[in-house]
Amino acid sequence: MGGRHLEMIVTGRGSDVEIVLTGFISERAEMDPARVTGRGRCIIDAGGILSINSFGVRTWVNFLDSICRTFTEVCIRRLPPVLVCQASMIPNFLGCARVESFFTPWCCRECGHETLKLQAFADHIPETGFCPECAGETEFDDIRDSYLAFREWVSRES
Repeated sequence: MGGRHLEMIVTGRGSDVEIVLTGFISERAEMDPARVTGRGRCIIDAGGILSINSFGVRTWVNFLDSICRTFTEVCIRRLPPVLVCQASMIPNFLGCARVESFFTPWCCRECGHETLKLQAFADHIPETGFCPECAGETEFDDIRDSYLAFREWVSRES
């Protein structure tokens, strides 16, 4: 696992902060909430997260809990499939954060091309789509109801 690490870039403007996460969330991930100072809005761009293990889930939940206690608003952008799956299985995975956007996985029935599509939280997710490679029909590449379950939990808590 030598090269597997998490990069956390924190930038701030006034009381607002943006955190960009890339890499792997594991027991080695350095997600220190003390590096994130501010009080207003915190935007977390999670689009670069490639994987998360069980120890990483604990690290993520603790980090997000601390961020949610510090900032008046926490927003997550570009939630990748590895985190969507966790959010759909673990009710407190997203804490008080609002999900702005997330990726959905698609696979072409014709050529097998796999792609991710960025969706706004409240978007209607169609049953099929079009392949960017061959213009064939794509289908949702996961168990749809299980994958999207996090939207129901988050909606109920809002």
